[in-house]
Amino acid sequence: MKKFLSIILSAAYRDRLKFFLDDINETSINKNSFEICILIDHDNYELEKDILEYKKFYNFEIKYAKTLYDYGQSNKNYNYGIFSISDPSTYFIQIVSDRYRFANKGWDLFLKNYVGFVDDDIFFLRTVKYSRHLKPRTSLYEAFCYNETWGFYTRKLMEITNGFPTEGVASHDCGFEMLYYYLRRNVSNSIIRDIPVPFFDDSRVVKSIDSDKSQGKFYFRQALFHLRRTDFFNKSLIENLIFQAKKSSLILKKYNKLDISENKNKKLLLVKKNQKKIIKKISYRARYFDILKSKIDARIGNVHSGTFLIDLLVITQFYYGRNFLKYLLIGSINDNKRYSRFYKYFCRFLLNLICRIFIISVPNYQSALKLFMDKDFVENVLENYNFCIEYKKYYKILGYFIKNKS
Repeated sequence: MKKFLSIILSAAYRDRLKFFLDDINETSINKNSFEICILIDHDNYELEKDILEYKKFYNFEIKYAKTLYDYGQSNKNYNYGIFSISDPSTYFIQIVSDRYRFANKGWDLFLKNYVGFVDDDIFFLRTVKYSRHLKPRTSLYEAFCYNETWGFYTRKLMEITNGFPTEGVASHDCGFEMLYYYLRRNVSNSIIRDIPVPFFDDSRVVKSIDSDKSQGKFYFRQALFHLRRTDFFNKSLIENLIFQAKKSSLILKKYNKLDISENKNKKLLLVKKNQKKIIKKISYRARYFDILKSKIDARIGNVHSGTFLIDLLVITQFYYGRNFLKYLLIGSINDNKRYSRFYKYFCRFLLNLICRIFIISVPNYQSALKLFMDKDFVENVLENYNFCIEYKKYYKILGYFIKNKS
């Protein structure tokens, strides 16, 4: 039977992969309609042995490959999985982690209803709540923050974009949302390519299965990702996104029957007829103002509680500093009548003042407070010596105040 879906994931932990495959087996109906493509580190021999056993145990097809790419190059991993491992005839492609769980049984039968939803088969499905209900992103930073994490992409879409962006972007969801931001700007009058799908209901991302050894690493990687968020808006990355978006838009506008080439020195896309006559020149050079605006947006904007704590690392890495901010957060959100209205306003005033000094926006108080209470986050980020070194590297002026904990 012909498969219509390729699920691609990078795996590192034996127990988590087993739970993931068990859940797929339990929630799917037609086991022959999809395949699982697993990417593992080149030296993870124990997980390789497990996968060979899983191939015999489960009724759905399992493929795997050992790759040389690390976490910071995950999009290269995913592109390798799409174009070198997965069945080239499948219709949809989904990128997941082993922490992902489908929210409803029979998801595969439901998903199949969307085959051919758009006439040219170039589109993707939005399943995450915050992604579905948002208007089109108005800035590159907004696209970076409000991305579609668990989307389903048609293979044709992946083919015209050459997979997920790899230039300076580590995550598939952020990278593709930023690419789609530029793509919409180039085909604004074309068919909408993102389709909201409520059935998956944000899916079930099961955090409770994280073992102690992996939870800390997860926090550390997430924090590092947000610490370096201003790095994602450099000239090279933005021009690569514009190049990919404009080349893809030419295909959507049916220029794919003509010869499309590139002049890297002048940063031009050249559309030729009969491989000789140039009928169209399109610049993909990034304007300095756009780069500067994106960097400022990334530094000032704050849509994640983790960025608030990371930007205030000069305070939060110390016990008394964390307690001070914790009291301010509690005072700002506490409805207890014992606290006067003045105290509440005073706490909010101090938080606003601190944020202005550090050039950040006011965070979501509740979620920031939860991270303060999380032992793994405190130990693996706020008190992690290696993370403090990274902080000094990317925020040199503030970093001088960080104690050397060697």
